[in-house]
Amino acid sequence: MRTLLVLLGLALILGLCLSAPATAAPSAIICVTATDNYGYTWTLSINTQTKTITGTWDTSLVGCPVYAASGTYTGTSFTITVTQNVTTGCDTQGTFVGVVDVATRSATGTYVGNFSGGPYAWSWAAARC
Repeated sequence: MRTLLVLLGLALILGLCLSAPATAAPSAIICVTATDNYGYTWTLSINTQTKTITGTWDTSLVGCPVYAASGTYTGTSFTITVTQNVTTGCDTQGTFVGVVDVATRSATGTYVGNFSGGPYAWSWAAARC
């Protein structure tokens, strides 16, 4: 029960949205949209039962494709791997490792890409779905 309360608290602090009515049992899937410090858009689904993250990372702003994103989390720490299959001079795979800042409803971490190298600092601000 404590784990569920921590996860739900984390989700609410990040500005995530639950689609279920307030009187219904909590949904296992939490919806997140966020914009990172480079202006790229994240759309993620967080499964609180399996502690997995899936979604997309849209980098089309600079001519790179939309990446598939998948990862896991423990507490406020997470790892997300992004992949794409288009040869564009952009990374075809990269890994984000980050930590959620509960007080500011944001996250920070590092990114390492298979083409661009790294690690590069990044951050995001969460938004409601």
